[in-house]
Amino acid sequence: MPSLIALHDPEIDQRMIRTEDLFFSMIYDRGNRCLRVIDFRTGNFPVKETVIRQLAEEFGAHKIFTLIERDDINGWQRMGFTREGSIPGYYKRSDAYFMSCLPNQDVEILPETTEDPPKRRKLLAEMKKAAKGMKHKKDVTGRLREIDFDDALKFAENEMKRLSNVKSSKKRKDSAVIVQLARKLIPGPVFQNFSRDGQRIFLLIQQKRSRTGSLMVLEYQDCFGNVKISFLRPPVNEIEASLTLNALNMVLDEFTRAGAVAAFAFPPVEWTSINAIFINSGFRKAGWLTHHRRSPDDYHDCVLWARRLT
Repeated sequence: MPSLIALHDPEIDQRMIRTEDLFFSMIYDRGNRCLRVIDFRTGNFPVKETVIRQLAEEFGAHKIFTLIERDDINGWQRMGFTREGSIPGYYKRSDAYFMSCLPNQDVEILPETTEDPPKRRKLLAEMKKAAKGMKHKKDVTGRLREIDFDDALKFAENEMKRLSNVKSSKKRKDSAVIVQLARKLIPGPVFQNFSRDGQRIFLLIQQKRSRTGSLMVLEYQDCFGNVKISFLRPPVNEIEASLTLNALNMVLDEFTRAGAVAAFAFPPVEWTSINAIFINSGFRKAGWLTHHRRSPDDYHDCVLWARRLT
């Protein structure tokens, strides 16, 4: 069974840095070793860079990133950060730009404006092909219900154990897919906070009369009108894919009626079916996040998907 890397850490590191010269906060995701800086635009950049890099070393961060408005891009670039993507309408009336760096790493982050290299183009082509070939069944029946955090954590742990113990069988057509999926499970971020004050909602997606299923986690920031979407795992068959797409569209309709402006997600590039579902739900590729997710053995890139809701 894959190691459950910080599926949930009750002591997520959040720090507020406030001095005469600086004002920003930080959220450290231990599972993925990603440090997010939330900048309140106070202080000069050289001093800010020194403090951020010192704290990143203290945390043991593999990656540092921040979301900023357009006016601040040049300052963060001078600090050694690269623009990896953008989220239209993240701040309601303005876009957010995803700036990142990998301190002390040999891996290069390609700017968003750079043409995708051949490997990326191949992966994106596979996602688009999967989206085009997806047999979406709008009338497939299932259950979508909200559960609390403790039940979500328990379900996630049981689901990962179940997938890891499935053996390939000729009687079950999807068993080989499940076995393959279990070998590259990348647990972690669905239970980690992305924002300081976002409301998290856990939704269980199940076929009727089934105890198995998947989990959708939403993190909604009412002040900005944006919602981050995560899934515990990709679907393993056509019925699950249809249920997942139907659930996603239903949720987006609800948030649109509630006045949300933007939705975004960044699943691992290996999760072709989930990436295809975002394509079929009207999301566009808004960036490529290098080494943004960690498994027990490696770091993984993620595709940044974004969609304006209003």
